[in-house]
Amino acid sequence: MTYTIEEIFAKTGFAEMTEVQKAAIPFITENRNLFIQAKTGAGKTYTYLIPAIQKVNSELNCTQVLIIAPTRELAVQIGESADRICPYFNVHSVVCIGGMDIARQTNALKHRPHIVIGTPGRLNDLINQKVLNLDHICLLVEDEADQIISTGQKEEVLSILSTLKHEYQTVALSATFQDSLSVFLP
Repeated sequence: MTYTIEEIFAKTGFAEMTEVQKAAIPFITENRNLFIQAKTGAGKTYTYLIPAIQKVNSELNCTQVLIIAPTRELAVQIGESADRICPYFNVHSVVCIGGMDIARQTNALKHRPHIVIGTPGRLNDLINQKVLNLDHICLLVEDEADQIISTGQKEEVLSILSTLKHEYQTVALSATFQDSLSVFLP
């Protein structure tokens, strides 16, 4: 079943959309590749999570959305946000990060989550072990893309991108913009 942005937004508990959400969500729902620059606290996470849930076909048992975060802390925060609204729509998400039990994460991936959130290193480990299948990705999100570059994770992200063999939408987000960010944009 497909849900409207309004139905999904109502489950977030917010009274109204932030400016960045009003500006960006229509572009994301139109499947346009997008770079979003907005300050911390502007509502960027729900800006991509709400359309991501709308894009997921919950009847398919495969990963359709991949969200890459530069730090474990950010990946966990995104996962907590996803946990607040995904269950309302029968959408399953999993967080895969280093420093946590990989066997537990591998087991969680066997249940074929619709949305996978993770750090570049752990995502590459799971891809190389053939545990994480990205054959059905329709949306790739690179959150805090500037930090991915500044923390030296650019090559790991490019390795992940090289495994995607079909067309997908890219949304990159950052609090700042640098010319080096264009490497992540199609």
